Amino acid sequence: MSISEMIQQIDDLKSKIDALRPIPADTMDRIMRKFRLDWNFHSNNIEGNSLTFGETKAFLLHGLTAAGKPLKDHLDIKGHNEAIHELEDFIKENKPLTQFIIRSFHKLLLVEPYETEAIDQNGKKILKKFQPGKYKEFPNHVKTITGETLTFTDPLKVEEEMQALLIWHEKEMKERMLHPLVFAATFHHAFIKIHPFDDGNGRLARILMNLILIKNEYPPVIIKTEDKENYLRALQIADGGEINTFVEYVGQQLIRSLEIMLKGVKGENIEEPGDLDKEIQLVLKQIEISKKDIVKAKKDALNLNYTFRNSLFPLMKKLEIITYKFKEFYHEIENESIITLNSGHQITFQEFVDFEYWVDHSEQELDTLRSVIILGRLKGFKHSSETGNDYSFALNIRFNDFNYEIQTGTAGIKEIGLYDQIIPTEKIEKICNYVGREILIFIKNIQ
Repeated sequence: MSISEMIQQIDDLKSKIDALRPIPADTMDRIMRKFRLDWNFHSNNIEGNSLTFGETKAFLLHGLTAAGKPLKDHLDIKGHNEAIHELEDFIKENKPLTQFIIRSFHKLLLVEPYETEAIDQNGKKILKKFQPGKYKEFPNHVKTITGETLTFTDPLKVEEEMQALLIWHEKEMKERMLHPLVFAATFHHAFIKIHPFDDGNGRLARILMNLILIKNEYPPVIIKTEDKENYLRALQIADGGEINTFVEYVGQQLIRSLEIMLKGVKGENIEEPGDLDKEIQLVLKQIEISKKDIVKAKKDALNLNYTFRNSLFPLMKKLEIITYKFKEFYHEIENESIITLNSGHQITFQEFVDFEYWVDHSEQELDTLRSVIILGRLKGFKHSSETGNDYSFALNIRFNDFNYEIQTGTAGIKEIGLYDQIIPTEKIEKICNYVGREILIFIKNIQ
Protein backbone atom coordinates (compact mmCIF):
# COMPACT_ATOMS: atom_id res chain seq x y z
CA MET A 1 0.00 0.00 0.00
CA SER A 2 1.42 3.40 -1.00
CA ILE A 3 1.51 6.32 1.42
CA SER A 4 -1.23 8.12 -0.54
CA GLU A 5 -3.47 5.03 -0.36
CA MET A 6 -2.71 4.66 3.34
CA ILE A 7 -3.58 8.31 3.99
CA GLN A 8 -6.85 7.81 2.13
CA GLN A 9 -7.72 4.84 4.36
CA ILE A 10 -6.76 6.86 7.46
CA ASP A 11 -8.90 9.81 6.37
CA ASP A 12 -11.86 7.51 5.61
CA LEU A 13 -11.69 5.97 9.09
CA LYS A 14 -11.41 9.38 10.72
CA SER A 15 -14.39 10.65 8.72
CA LYS A 16 -16.49 7.75 10.02
CA ILE A 17 -15.48 8.63 13.59
CA ASP A 18 -16.12 12.35 13.05
CA ALA A 19 -19.60 11.56 11.72
CA LEU A 20 -20.44 10.04 15.12
CA ARG A 21 -19.33 13.09 17.12
CA PRO A 22 -19.97 14.39 19.70
CA ILE A 23 -18.67 11.31 21.48
CA PRO A 24 -20.13 10.85 25.00
CA ALA A 25 -17.59 11.47 27.76
CA ASP A 26 -17.94 7.98 29.25
CA THR A 27 -17.38 6.41 25.82
CA MET A 28 -14.26 8.51 25.24
CA ASP A 29 -12.98 7.61 28.72
CA ARG A 30 -13.38 3.90 27.91
CA ILE A 31 -11.50 4.30 24.61
CA MET A 32 -8.67 6.31 26.17
CA ARG A 33 -8.40 3.85 29.05
CA LYS A 34 -7.75 1.12 26.47
CA PHE A 35 -5.14 3.20 24.64
CA ARG A 36 -3.49 4.23 27.92
CA LEU A 37 -3.23 0.61 29.04
CA ASP A 38 -1.61 -0.51 25.77
CA TRP A 39 0.62 2.55 25.62
CA ASN A 40 1.98 2.10 29.14
CA PHE A 41 2.46 -1.64 28.76
CA HIS A 42 4.09 -1.79 25.33
CA SER A 43 6.21 1.37 25.42
CA ASN A 44 7.99 0.17 28.55
CA ASN A 45 8.22 -3.46 27.50
CA ILE A 46 9.89 -2.41 24.25
CA GLU A 47 12.75 -1.02 26.36
CA GLY A 48 12.70 -3.74 29.01
CA ASN A 49 15.73 -5.84 29.89
CA SER A 50 13.96 -9.04 28.83
CA LEU A 51 15.15 -8.53 25.23
CA THR A 52 17.73 -10.89 23.77
CA PHE A 53 21.24 -9.56 23.28
CA GLY A 54 20.71 -9.10 19.54
CA GLU A 55 17.40 -7.31 20.03
CA THR A 56 18.88 -5.08 22.71
CA LYS A 57 21.84 -4.20 20.53
CA ALA A 58 19.53 -3.29 17.65
CA PHE A 59 17.22 -1.28 19.83
CA LEU A 60 20.01 0.80 21.36
CA LEU A 61 20.02 2.72 18.11
CA HIS A 62 16.61 4.16 18.82
CA GLY A 63 15.40 3.38 22.34
CA LEU A 64 18.43 3.95 24.58
CA THR A 65 21.90 5.46 24.36
CA ALA A 66 24.86 3.12 23.95
CA ALA A 67 25.84 3.82 27.52
CA GLY A 68 22.28 3.62 28.76
CA LYS A 69 20.35 1.08 30.73
CA PRO A 70 16.58 0.92 31.34
CA LEU A 71 15.19 1.89 34.73
CA LYS A 72 13.48 -0.80 36.75
CA ASP A 73 10.11 -1.76 35.31
CA HIS A 74 8.01 -0.26 38.10
CA LEU A 75 9.72 3.14 37.76
CA ASP A 76 9.23 3.02 33.99
CA ILE A 77 5.53 2.35 34.42
CA LYS A 78 5.06 5.13 36.98
CA GLY A 79 6.91 7.69 34.92
CA HIS A 80 5.28 6.77 31.62
CA ASN A 81 1.78 6.80 33.09
CA GLU A 82 2.32 10.23 34.66
CA ALA A 83 3.75 11.53 31.38
CA ILE A 84 0.62 10.38 29.51
CA HIS A 85 -1.64 12.17 31.99
CA GLU A 86 0.55 15.28 31.73
CA LEU A 87 0.32 15.00 27.93
CA GLU A 88 -3.48 14.91 28.08
CA ASP A 89 -3.54 18.01 30.33
CA PHE A 90 -1.04 19.79 28.08
CA ILE A 91 -3.24 19.18 25.03
CA LYS A 92 -6.31 20.56 26.81
CA GLU A 93 -4.41 23.74 27.69
CA ASN A 94 -3.41 24.23 24.02
CA LYS A 95 0.03 25.60 24.85
CA PRO A 96 3.00 25.66 22.45
CA LEU A 97 5.57 22.89 22.77
CA THR A 98 8.83 24.22 24.25
CA GLN A 99 12.18 22.76 25.28
CA PHE A 100 11.22 23.30 28.91
CA ILE A 101 8.02 21.27 28.44
CA ILE A 102 9.95 18.47 26.71
CA ARG A 103 12.45 18.34 29.56
CA SER A 104 9.54 18.24 32.02
CA PHE A 105 8.10 15.24 30.16
CA HIS A 106 11.51 13.58 30.32
CA LYS A 107 11.69 14.16 34.06
CA LEU A 108 8.32 12.45 34.46
CA LEU A 109 9.48 9.48 32.39
CA LEU A 110 12.72 8.78 34.25
CA VAL A 111 11.29 9.65 37.69
CA GLU A 112 14.59 9.94 39.58
CA PRO A 113 18.38 10.11 38.99
CA TYR A 114 20.28 6.84 38.87
CA GLU A 115 23.77 5.54 38.15
CA THR A 116 24.90 2.60 36.07
CA GLU A 117 28.03 1.23 34.45
CA ALA A 118 28.62 2.49 30.93
CA ILE A 119 31.22 2.35 28.18
CA ASP A 120 32.79 5.60 26.98
CA GLN A 121 33.96 6.32 23.42
CA ASN A 122 37.38 4.85 24.22
CA GLY A 123 35.87 1.55 25.32
CA LYS A 124 36.52 2.14 29.02
CA LYS A 125 34.04 1.25 31.75
CA ILE A 126 32.74 4.27 33.63
CA LEU A 127 30.05 4.96 36.23
CA LYS A 128 27.54 7.27 34.58
CA LYS A 129 24.78 9.25 36.28
CA PHE A 130 21.52 9.80 34.44
CA GLN A 131 19.71 13.00 35.37
CA PRO A 132 16.01 13.27 34.47
CA GLY A 133 15.04 16.45 32.67
CA LYS A 134 18.58 17.48 31.71
CA TYR A 135 20.11 17.35 28.26
CA LYS A 136 23.15 15.12 27.78
CA GLU A 137 26.52 16.57 28.75
CA PHE A 138 28.64 13.99 26.94
CA PRO A 139 28.37 12.54 23.42
CA ASN A 140 26.20 9.47 23.00
CA HIS A 141 26.66 6.88 20.31
CA VAL A 142 25.80 3.32 19.38
CA LYS A 143 27.40 0.51 17.48
CA THR A 144 25.06 -0.85 14.83
CA ILE A 145 24.68 -4.53 14.00
CA THR A 146 27.16 -4.06 11.15
CA GLY A 147 29.75 -2.75 13.61
CA GLU A 148 29.54 0.88 12.52
CA THR A 149 29.49 3.65 15.12
CA LEU A 150 26.59 6.04 14.85
CA THR A 151 26.94 9.29 16.81
CA PHE A 152 24.07 11.59 17.61
CA THR A 153 24.01 15.39 17.91
CA ASP A 154 26.92 16.88 19.84
CA PRO A 155 25.86 17.98 23.37
CA LEU A 156 26.90 21.57 22.60
CA LYS A 157 24.48 21.67 19.66
CA VAL A 158 21.51 19.90 21.28
CA GLU A 159 19.71 23.06 22.41
CA GLU A 160 20.18 24.69 19.01
CA GLU A 161 18.92 21.67 17.07
CA MET A 162 16.01 21.12 19.46
CA GLN A 163 14.98 24.76 19.00
CA ALA A 164 15.14 24.37 15.22
CA LEU A 165 12.98 21.24 15.46
CA LEU A 166 10.43 23.07 17.63
CA ILE A 167 10.32 26.07 15.29
CA TRP A 168 9.51 23.66 12.45
CA HIS A 169 6.94 21.93 14.67
CA GLU A 170 5.19 25.23 15.48
CA LYS A 171 5.25 26.32 11.82
CA GLU A 172 3.73 23.02 10.72
CA MET A 173 1.06 23.17 13.45
CA LYS A 174 -0.04 26.55 12.04
CA GLU A 175 0.35 25.97 8.30
CA ARG A 176 -0.57 22.24 8.20
CA MET A 177 1.34 21.55 5.00
CA LEU A 178 1.83 17.86 5.86
CA HIS A 179 -0.72 15.20 6.69
CA PRO A 180 -0.63 14.61 10.48
CA LEU A 181 0.70 11.07 9.88
CA VAL A 182 3.71 12.38 7.92
CA PHE A 183 4.21 15.24 10.38
CA ALA A 184 4.17 12.98 13.47
CA ALA A 185 6.43 10.27 12.01
CA THR A 186 8.95 12.81 10.69
CA PHE A 187 9.11 14.57 14.07
CA HIS A 188 9.69 11.22 15.83
CA HIS A 189 12.64 10.38 13.58
CA ALA A 190 14.14 13.88 13.79
CA PHE A 191 14.00 13.76 17.60
CA ILE A 192 15.74 10.38 17.66
CA LYS A 193 18.52 11.68 15.38
CA ILE A 194 19.23 14.44 17.92
CA HIS A 195 19.05 12.03 20.89
CA PRO A 196 19.01 14.97 23.33
CA PHE A 197 19.05 12.91 26.54
CA ASP A 198 21.25 10.15 27.89
CA ASP A 199 18.28 7.82 28.30
CA GLY A 200 14.57 7.67 27.55
CA ASN A 201 14.79 9.12 24.02
CA GLY A 202 12.72 6.34 22.45
CA ARG A 203 9.86 6.59 24.93
CA LEU A 204 9.83 10.38 24.73
CA ALA A 205 9.91 10.32 20.92
CA ARG A 206 6.79 8.14 20.90
CA ILE A 207 5.04 10.43 23.40
CA LEU A 208 5.81 13.53 21.31
CA MET A 209 4.72 11.75 18.12
CA ASN A 210 1.39 10.97 19.76
CA LEU A 211 1.12 14.55 21.01
CA ILE A 212 1.04 15.66 17.38
CA LEU A 213 -1.53 13.02 16.43
CA ILE A 214 -3.86 13.73 19.37
CA LYS A 215 -3.65 17.49 18.81
CA ASN A 216 -4.86 16.79 15.27
CA GLU A 217 -7.76 14.70 16.66
CA TYR A 218 -6.23 11.31 15.87
CA PRO A 219 -5.81 8.52 18.42
CA PRO A 220 -2.33 7.64 19.73
CA VAL A 221 -0.16 5.14 17.89
CA ILE A 222 0.83 2.10 19.96
CA ILE A 223 4.03 0.24 19.04
CA LYS A 224 3.43 -3.31 20.29
CA THR A 225 6.23 -5.19 22.02
CA GLU A 226 5.94 -8.11 19.61
CA ASP A 227 6.36 -5.73 16.66
CA LYS A 228 9.51 -3.99 17.90
CA GLU A 229 11.73 -5.52 15.21
CA ASN A 230 9.64 -3.99 12.42
CA TYR A 231 9.61 -0.66 14.27
CA LEU A 232 13.41 -0.65 14.60
CA ARG A 233 13.92 -1.79 11.03
CA ALA A 234 11.77 1.07 9.74
CA LEU A 235 13.75 3.56 11.84
CA GLN A 236 17.05 2.17 10.59
CA ILE A 237 15.91 2.52 6.98
CA ALA A 238 14.87 6.11 7.74
CA ASP A 239 18.40 6.74 9.03
CA GLY A 240 19.58 5.93 5.52
CA GLY A 241 17.40 8.69 4.09
CA GLU A 242 14.24 6.71 3.27
CA ILE A 243 11.75 8.29 5.67
CA ASN A 244 8.74 6.92 3.76
CA THR A 245 9.33 3.43 5.17
CA PHE A 246 8.94 4.75 8.70
CA VAL A 247 5.91 6.84 7.73
CA GLU A 248 4.30 3.71 6.29
CA TYR A 249 5.04 1.76 9.47
CA VAL A 250 3.52 4.44 11.71
CA GLY A 251 0.57 4.63 9.31
CA GLN A 252 -0.16 0.93 9.76
CA GLN A 253 -0.30 1.39 13.54
CA LEU A 254 -2.47 4.50 13.18
CA ILE A 255 -4.98 2.55 11.09
CA ARG A 256 -5.17 -0.05 13.87
CA SER A 257 -5.78 2.68 16.48
CA LEU A 258 -8.48 4.29 14.33
CA GLU A 259 -10.21 0.92 13.91
CA ILE A 260 -10.20 0.42 17.70
CA MET A 261 -11.53 3.93 18.22
CA LEU A 262 -14.30 3.45 15.65
CA LYS A 263 -15.39 0.23 17.36
CA GLY A 264 -15.37 1.99 20.71
CA VAL A 265 -17.42 4.92 19.43
CA LYS A 266 -19.98 2.46 18.05
CA GLY A 267 -20.23 0.88 21.50
CA GLU A 268 -18.54 -2.36 20.46
CA ASN A 269 -16.15 -4.33 22.66
CA ILE A 270 -12.57 -3.06 22.28
CA GLU A 271 -10.87 -5.32 24.82
CA GLU A 272 -8.29 -7.73 23.44
CA PRO A 273 -7.05 -11.06 24.78
CA GLY A 274 -4.42 -10.32 27.39
CA ASP A 275 -5.76 -6.89 28.43
CA LEU A 276 -6.58 -8.20 31.91
CA ASP A 277 -3.06 -9.63 32.26
CA LYS A 278 -1.57 -6.29 31.22
CA GLU A 279 -3.63 -4.45 33.80
CA ILE A 280 -2.68 -6.91 36.55
CA GLN A 281 1.03 -6.43 35.75
CA LEU A 282 0.66 -2.64 35.82
CA VAL A 283 -1.09 -2.74 39.20
CA LEU A 284 1.59 -5.03 40.63
CA LYS A 285 4.28 -2.61 39.49
CA GLN A 286 2.38 0.30 41.03
CA ILE A 287 2.31 -1.61 44.33
CA GLU A 288 6.10 -1.97 44.13
CA ILE A 289 6.36 1.81 43.79
CA SER A 290 4.61 2.37 47.10
CA LYS A 291 7.28 0.32 48.87
CA LYS A 292 10.08 2.67 47.86
CA ASP A 293 11.47 5.58 49.89
CA ILE A 294 9.07 8.50 50.05
CA VAL A 295 11.30 11.59 49.68
CA LYS A 296 13.22 11.55 46.39
CA ALA A 297 13.04 14.96 44.75
CA LYS A 298 14.64 18.27 45.68
CA LYS A 299 13.31 21.72 44.88
CA ASP A 300 14.42 22.97 41.47
CA ALA A 301 12.76 24.62 38.48
CA LEU A 302 11.65 21.38 36.83
CA ASN A 303 10.26 19.91 40.05
CA LEU A 304 8.46 23.15 40.84
CA ASN A 305 6.99 23.26 37.34
CA TYR A 306 5.73 19.71 37.81
CA THR A 307 4.29 20.59 41.23
CA PHE A 308 2.45 23.65 39.94
CA ARG A 309 1.03 21.96 36.85
CA ASN A 310 -0.11 18.79 38.61
CA SER A 311 -0.92 19.90 42.16
CA LEU A 312 -0.99 23.62 42.89
CA PHE A 313 -2.73 24.88 39.75
CA PRO A 314 -5.54 22.31 40.14
CA LEU A 315 -5.81 23.43 43.78
CA MET A 316 -6.01 27.10 42.75
CA LYS A 317 -8.63 26.37 40.09
CA LYS A 318 -10.75 24.44 42.57
CA LEU A 319 -10.37 27.24 45.13
CA GLU A 320 -11.58 29.75 42.54
CA ILE A 321 -14.65 27.59 41.87
CA ILE A 322 -15.39 27.43 45.61
CA THR A 323 -15.16 31.20 46.11
CA TYR A 324 -17.42 31.90 43.13
CA LYS A 325 -20.14 29.84 44.80
CA PHE A 326 -20.64 32.93 46.99
CA LYS A 327 -21.31 35.39 44.14
CA GLU A 328 -24.95 35.60 45.29
CA PHE A 329 -23.69 37.15 48.52
CA TYR A 330 -20.99 39.53 47.23
CA HIS A 331 -20.74 42.00 44.36
CA GLU A 332 -17.04 41.40 43.74
CA ILE A 333 -14.87 38.33 44.14
CA GLU A 334 -11.15 38.80 43.54
CA ASN A 335 -8.31 36.31 43.51
CA GLU A 336 -4.62 37.10 43.25
CA SER A 337 -1.31 35.36 43.82
CA ILE A 338 1.83 36.89 45.30
CA ILE A 339 5.13 35.07 44.84
CA THR A 340 8.26 35.78 46.84
CA LEU A 341 11.74 34.84 45.60
CA ASN A 342 14.76 34.09 47.77
CA SER A 343 15.99 37.63 47.07
CA GLY A 344 12.84 39.04 48.69
CA HIS A 345 11.54 40.29 45.33
CA GLN A 346 7.78 39.88 44.98
CA ILE A 347 5.58 39.49 41.89
CA THR A 348 1.79 39.81 41.98
CA PHE A 349 -0.53 38.09 39.50
CA GLN A 350 -4.12 39.23 39.16
CA GLU A 351 -4.91 36.70 36.42
CA PHE A 352 -4.42 32.96 36.71
CA VAL A 353 -3.19 32.65 33.10
CA ASP A 354 -0.38 35.13 33.81
CA PHE A 355 0.78 33.01 36.74
CA GLU A 356 0.73 29.89 34.53
CA TYR A 357 2.75 31.69 31.86
CA TRP A 358 5.35 32.80 34.42
CA VAL A 359 5.79 29.25 35.73
CA ASP A 360 6.30 27.91 32.20
CA HIS A 361 8.63 30.67 30.98
CA SER A 362 10.66 31.87 33.99
CA GLU A 363 12.93 28.95 34.76
CA GLN A 364 15.69 30.95 36.48
CA GLU A 365 13.31 32.85 38.76
CA LEU A 366 11.26 29.71 39.43
CA ASP A 367 14.44 28.06 40.68
CA THR A 368 14.63 30.69 43.47
CA LEU A 369 10.97 30.59 44.52
CA ARG A 370 10.50 30.86 48.29
CA SER A 371 6.74 31.13 48.78
CA VAL A 372 3.34 31.84 47.24
CA ILE A 373 0.37 33.52 48.90
CA ILE A 374 -3.01 32.92 47.27
CA LEU A 375 -5.42 35.67 48.29
CA GLY A 376 -9.18 35.76 47.97
CA ARG A 377 -11.35 38.79 48.60
CA LEU A 378 -15.15 38.91 48.72
CA LYS A 379 -16.28 42.55 48.62
CA GLY A 380 -19.60 44.36 48.77
CA PHE A 381 -22.01 42.21 50.75
CA LYS A 382 -25.37 42.31 48.94
CA HIS A 383 -27.72 41.63 51.84
CA SER A 384 -26.76 44.26 54.42
CA SER A 385 -26.03 47.98 54.30
CA GLU A 386 -23.64 47.76 57.24
CA THR A 387 -19.90 48.04 56.68
CA GLY A 388 -17.32 45.47 57.75
CA ASN A 389 -18.92 42.54 55.97
CA ASP A 390 -16.16 42.00 53.41
CA TYR A 391 -14.22 38.74 53.75
CA SER A 392 -10.68 37.79 52.80
CA PHE A 393 -8.60 34.65 53.12
CA ALA A 394 -5.03 33.60 52.42
CA LEU A 395 -3.51 30.29 51.42
CA ASN A 396 0.21 30.24 52.22
CA ILE A 397 2.54 27.88 50.36
CA ARG A 398 6.18 27.67 51.47
CA PHE A 399 8.73 25.80 49.37
CA ASN A 400 11.42 23.97 51.35
CA ASP A 401 14.34 22.02 49.93
CA PHE A 402 12.59 18.64 49.91
CA ASN A 403 8.92 19.46 50.43
CA TYR A 404 6.41 22.27 50.45
CA GLU A 405 3.81 23.31 53.04
CA ILE A 406 0.27 24.50 52.39
CA GLN A 407 -1.33 26.42 55.26
CA THR A 408 -4.86 27.83 55.39
CA GLY A 409 -4.71 30.73 57.86
CA THR A 410 -3.03 30.46 61.26
CA ALA A 411 -5.22 27.77 62.79
CA GLY A 412 -6.47 26.01 59.68
CA ILE A 413 -5.38 22.99 57.67
CA LYS A 414 -1.71 22.27 57.05
CA GLU A 415 -0.63 19.86 54.30
CA ILE A 416 2.86 18.70 53.32
CA GLY A 417 3.55 17.98 49.66
CA LEU A 418 6.47 16.29 47.87
CA TYR A 419 7.84 17.57 44.57
CA ASP A 420 7.57 14.25 42.72
CA GLN A 421 4.04 13.43 43.91
CA ILE A 422 0.64 14.76 42.89
CA ILE A 423 -1.66 16.01 45.65
CA PRO A 424 -4.60 13.57 45.82
CA THR A 425 -7.97 14.97 44.76
CA GLU A 426 -9.39 14.32 48.22
CA LYS A 427 -6.74 16.58 49.80
CA ILE A 428 -7.52 19.36 47.34
CA GLU A 429 -11.21 18.97 48.21
CA LYS A 430 -10.38 19.06 51.92
CA ILE A 431 -8.42 22.32 51.66
CA CYS A 432 -10.95 24.07 49.42
CA ASN A 433 -13.96 22.90 51.42
CA TYR A 434 -12.32 24.23 54.60
CA VAL A 435 -12.01 27.67 53.00
CA GLY A 436 -15.60 27.46 51.76
CA ARG A 437 -16.93 26.52 55.19
CA GLU A 438 -15.04 29.41 56.81
CA ILE A 439 -16.65 31.84 54.36
CA LEU A 440 -20.09 30.36 55.05
CA ILE A 441 -19.62 30.62 58.83
CA PHE A 442 -18.67 34.29 58.41
CA ILE A 443 -21.79 34.97 56.31
CA LYS A 444 -24.05 33.21 58.82
CA ASN A 445 -22.70 35.43 61.59
CA ILE A 446 -23.69 38.53 59.62
CA GLN A 447 -27.37 37.55 59.70
